[in-house]
Amino acid sequence: PSASLPRRVSGSLQGAGHGLSMAAPACHPATGVFCFHRASRRRGDLDGEVEHLPLQRSEKEAVVARVTEQLGRASAVVVADYRGLTVSQLGALRRELRPTGTQIHVVKNTLVRRALEAAGLEPMGDILSGPSLLVLLGEDLSAPIKALLKVAKDTDKLVIKGGLLSGRRVDRDLVV
Repeated sequence: PSASLPRRVSGSLQGAGHGLSMAAPACHPATGVFCFHRASRRRGDLDGEVEHLPLQRSEKEAVVARVTEQLGRASAVVVADYRGLTVSQLGALRRELRPTGTQIHVVKNTLVRRALEAAGLEPMGDILSGPSLLVLLGEDLSAPIKALLKVAKDTDKLVIKGGLLSGRRVDRDLVV
């Protein structure tokens, strides 16, 4: 089986069978490769580990279109630094926020900037630096904000950076 897996040579894939999968990989901000739900690609390497491949241009355009659409429907957006949160903590936060119509995404900052521009919203500037968790709030603002602040307090890992309210940028102090 390992002989059929491709090898990465000078940025290209070679080998019998491409081995690409649309499964949801973990995001790796340190490597510059981010995922958006199942839009990211991955493949197994010879050791059985997973190597994450950067999104292709068409995939990036699809992510920007999807985020633009979701930004248009969101009543507010909160951006947080999620470094140090475990996968289970992030999953628990997602489950807690789902009934309120809130969505959580990890998207490359450049793609979020493009989506903000396409949606006609105010740029977030330095709020979109480093690993960013994009929290898109529905009609109810208080319950999701309380849940985010609870996780931030309980874990000391989630750091609220700021966001958008009514299409205008708000700093951390207004969110908290």
